[in-house]
Amino acid sequence: MTVGQNINKDSGKHYPKFANFGEYLFWSYANLQMLCAALNMGKAKYDKSCYMIRAKAFKAYKEGRWNIHDLMGECFEKLYLGVRIEDDVKNEIVYAARKLNSNIMIYQMATNTVAFKLNAEIIE
Repeated sequence: MTVGQNINKDSGKHYPKFANFGEYLFWSYANLQMLCAALNMGKAKYDKSCYMIRAKAFKAYKEGRWNIHDLMGECFEKLYLGVRIEDDVKNEIVYAARKLNSNIMIYQMATNTVAFKLNAEIIE
């Protein structure tokens, strides 16, 4: 089975079809490659070159020419944790993020008692 496009008749959107879960993961990582490339090129929105990068990455992952690797250090500089996150989950996420990228800035969101907004407090 090949990956094809499935059109949702209600919305007109295209949804890819995958032969197995591995292809789904490859598609997800190809989308991250596209995002990373767009951010590195300073693009405000995806263009033809971004979609070409995604297509090349997806094909290379499927054919086994590329291996899935860590994108954390390349693409992500900041991580924001929600207000209601449990401490043990927060500690696991902070540990994993710092292990992947020691320079990542991690923020815990907190409610502002004066205004209707959230404050970002840095986690050291």
